[in-house]
Amino acid sequence: MSEFLRKHVRWVGPVVLMLIGLLVMVAAAGCGPAPTPIAPVPPTPTQYAPPAVQPTPTTPPKPTPVPLSFPLPAPAKTGDGFVKADDSNCRTCHTDEAKLRELAKEPEKGPSLSEGEG
Repeated sequence: MSEFLRKHVRWVGPVVLMLIGLLVMVAAAGCGPAPTPIAPVPPTPTQYAPPAVQPTPTTPPKPTPVPLSFPLPAPAKTGDGFVKADDSNCRTCHTDEAKLRELAKEPEKGPSLSEGEG
């Protein structure tokens, strides 16, 4: 076998199969029934429908302010609009040693994930 045939023998088979398939498809395309002409449909009368009238948008009523009852009084505002900071409650709790001891929790002594087997 020549050098040329050895190099190109791999693609000869698939190319021949593709050409045969193409010939079969071309031959099969002409085997269908003859197309029938489409009969034109006469126009049908339609009734005129005027476009829908969009309702005019109404403005929603303005909400009525209702006094709300809060457990705490409203925060005091300064003249520039910022809330005046008042930390007297924080200082009261954080400086009361009896209350701190009452609220303090001891860390639970559970099994450590880094100890033991494994």
